[in-house]
Amino acid sequence: MCPQNSQNCRIAPELPRIAQNCQNCPELMKKKLEHTKKQFFKDMTISDLAEIDNLRANSEINKFELISDQPATLSDQDVFRIEYIYTNPVRLKVRGIRYGLICNNDVYRVYYEAAAQHYYEKYLPDFNQFVGTFKLSSKRGPQQKNTKTP
Repeated sequence: MCPQNSQNCRIAPELPRIAQNCQNCPELMKKKLEHTKKQFFKDMTISDLAEIDNLRANSEINKFELISDQPATLSDQDVFRIEYIYTNPVRLKVRGIRYGLICNNDVYRVYYEAAAQHYYEKYLPDFNQFVGTFKLSSKRGPQQKNTKTP
C-alpha cells in the first residue's frame, strides 16, 4: 500500500541489498550525524560504533526490533554484528544484518537487507559467502566490491 501523496511508488526497489562501505574516521568526526546526537570520536570501540549504527533512531524506520547484537570476526578483525527487523515507509518488513569495524582510521560496514517474508532467507547464503570472502588489505579499502543481489 503506497502513501496517498506518492506519485511513483515502488516498494523498496533497492532490496534485496548486499553491500559494503568505507568512511574515513576524521571526516566522520567533523560531520553531524543524521538520526542521532551521538558522534564519532577518536579511539571509539566496536560497541561505540554499534550504538551509532543503531537504526532505531532513523525516523524513516518504524517498529525497529533488534534481534541480536553480538561481537564477531570479519577479515580477522573484531567487529560488531547486529541483526534486526523493521518496517520501512511503505510498510514493508525488512530484515537485515550489519557488521561494522574500525581499521586504519576508517569505518567499514558490511550489510544485508531484504524483504523479511520472501527474500531474506533466499539470499542469506549469498550474504554469508560475501562475508566469508571480505578481506581488508594493508592498503586502504576492502578487497570486495559493492554488489547488489538481483
